[in-house]
Amino acid sequence: MHRYQNWILTGICVTAVQFLHADSPSQTKSQPISSEITPLASSRVHNWAEFFVTADFIYWQAREDGLSYAQEGNYRFNNNVPQSAHKGHFKNVDFGFEPGFKAGIGVDFRHDGWSLLANYTWLDQFDARGSAHNNPDKRGQLGSGFFTTLLPGTLVSPVALDSARARWKLRFNAIDLELARSFYISSYLVLKPFIGAKYAWIDQKYRVRNVGTGIAPFDFTMIMRQKQDFWGVGLRGGLNSEWHFTRNWSLYGTLAVSELFCQFETVRKDVETSGPMPGVVYYVENNFHTIKPVLEMAFGVRYETFFSNDRYQLFFQAGWEEQFWFDHNQLIDDGFRYGRGDLTLQGLDIKAGFSF
Repeated sequence: MHRYQNWILTGICVTAVQFLHADSPSQTKSQPISSEITPLASSRVHNWAEFFVTADFIYWQAREDGLSYAQEGNYRFNNNVPQSAHKGHFKNVDFGFEPGFKAGIGVDFRHDGWSLLANYTWLDQFDARGSAHNNPDKRGQLGSGFFTTLLPGTLVSPVALDSARARWKLRFNAIDLELARSFYISSYLVLKPFIGAKYAWIDQKYRVRNVGTGIAPFDFTMIMRQKQDFWGVGLRGGLNSEWHFTRNWSLYGTLAVSELFCQFETVRKDVETSGPMPGVVYYVENNFHTIKPVLEMAFGVRYETFFSNDRYQLFFQAGWEEQFWFDHNQLIDDGFRYGRGDLTLQGLDIKAGFSF
């Protein structure tokens, strides 16, 4: 009995030693290492590099915080007697959707399946408007949203108004540079991490026309014009993913983060066209550099196919994209306050791409 136990114990020890010996680094160094630890999910590159192109139709809405041009709900005077205010609301411009496009050109390298992409985004231009009229008996006295200069040395907000109109325009341009690799981590999941850079220039204009008719306590017409020019450049990185149902169909997701060194240049000019002091009553510029973050997200459905022995790839996808430009509104409220909110972009993105 002891002899059989000794044979069994000896067999177990020999098997364990052989297993450890076979997997030891000293024995595997001379073995060939697979060049596809994570198999490529992109088209096969037969030369040292091959090109691909992408094109997007986008239908986006731009929204910016802090663009209230008037406010209701203020108390009012009736025969020089103050009257209680009614519940009112802040008046904001109406943001709509506008078409734009993206265009990209890239290179697939044979070296480990790396790819390099330059992608340009164009939106020109958003045009949002709003108007409000005084209705003190229902919504309280209408007042200005930004401070108003009526007399020298006075910054007053809100000023009683009879009517107000606003118009906001935005022009958006961005270039993204991505170095990436697309690979399978399972039979149905593809990841594509990327690093790179982002450069953007965004211009906006904001115009507000305020009219007071005998309630200021004098009549006046005031036009406020603001112009903000922005450029920023910095690092960008993120992750694309494809969650495949079949070889051809999948859900895709994108997450990207940027940190941009940027410059804001904002100019405000108030002109009183009629009232106690006609002419330019306020004229100021704010110019500074800072660092701001940008967050991008997208989700949708994708179809792709390969042909000619996986040398060529064609894909189509459609989804929803969102971008957050933190603290982008640097319009001037008064000489000491700026930074009124974020800029957001969201909407439909329909994309096609071809590798050749």
